[in-house]
Amino acid sequence: MPAALILIVVFLFLGTCGALIGGIALIFPGTPLDALWKMKNSNAAQITSMAKFLGPFLIVIACVLLASAIGLIKRQRWAWSAALVLFVVNGIADATRIFQNEATDGLIGVVAAGFFITLLVIGRRSGYFEEEEPEESESDVDS
Repeated sequence: MPAALILIVVFLFLGTCGALIGGIALIFPGTPLDALWKMKNSNAAQITSMAKFLGPFLIVIACVLLASAIGLIKRQRWAWSAALVLFVVNGIADATRIFQNEATDGLIGVVAAGFFITLLVIGRRSGYFEEEEPEESESDVDS
């Protein structure tokens, strides 16, 4: 697997963990995970007010991130497309933050999304998805 795709897969696994923990924290309030929303987030009250919708949504996002990571490892072209859509949507969301008094965070997010999209393109151009996985030979099975 090309290094560019390894970075993407690691990031998708980390994103899976973050979305899963965030979703659980919203679905089950009153746990130590509530501290996540109070640490940095100035929108904690707004986020917790939407917990019934946002919690399950984050769990679904975690599943999509995990499926995309596993799909990339298994050389599935749909996983490349799914990861591309995830990063484009995330980049668009971050771009909107630029105009909502969160310019620094928005710019950082747009640059990060662009970086990951570039890595995806590099990984796609490497031929990784066109190659067949090596099959086990009979001598490998006997040993």
